[in-house]
Parts: sequence; structure tokens; C-alpha cells
Amino acid sequence: MKFVAVSQDNALAMSVCAEFKQQGYDVFSASSLKDAEKLCKDERPDVIVADHIQSDGNFFDFYDALKLSFGKETPPVAILLSD
Repeated sequence: MKFVAVSQDNALAMSVCAEFKQQGYDVFSASSLKDAEKLCKDERPDVIVADHIQSDGNFFDFYDALKLSFGKETPPVAILLSD
């Protein structure tokens, strides 16, 4: 299974990726929505974990566009909210 973490906070992304890797996932990380878009198209992840606000936009808008592209195959997402 494939996992994508999307966060501007590299330490957070690596921490989350390490946990999913330990669970047997193939892990990928992106530090921007632009990178996440490419990863999602190339890797077709099974799950995405992301900060809701990114330097290049809002994850909710990104996910809406992803749903249009992936349709019923859109991966589930967990949103990280932090201060």
C-alpha cells in the first residue's frame, strides 16, 4: 500500500512517514501541493495525511480537485491541524 504525507514541516512529514513505513506502507512525502499533485498522479496512494494549510494553497481545495481527477478511486485523507 502507498502513503503520501503533505506538510511544509519536514520533521513532521518524516515522523508520520516513519510510522506508516513501520506499518508496511510504501511512503512518499511532499512539501507543497504542487509536489503532492505529481506524487498522487504518479503513485496513486492509498491514503494521504496532510496539513490543511500549505504554502501554495489550501489542502481542501487541492483535495476537491483530486476528487474530480480520481473519482471513486480518490484516496482517503487525514487532515492535521496544528498551531
